[in-house]
Amino acid sequence: LCMAYSGRCLLSGYINKRDPNQGTCTNACRWEYNVQEGKEDVVGNIVHKYEPIPVQNVEPTLGIGAPTDKVFMIEEA
Repeated sequence: LCMAYSGRCLLSGYINKRDPNQGTCTNACRWEYNVQEGKEDVVGNIVHKYEPIPVQNVEPTLGIGAPTDKVFMIEEA
């Protein structure tokens, strides 16, 4: 799972608030992740399908990628 383009790692900055361009990349792209089935709540936030857990308010992706009815969450293993 690589979220980098031209030295701009999105995972390290989003998950750990550490900027890879400043030499503090956490290599989050190389961690092991589990895939969990998810769903949207009434406001549109993605939540765990089976256990209610708090989530951050994430801006919508504004049409990036193909539309789908399936929602999945990834978490560090």
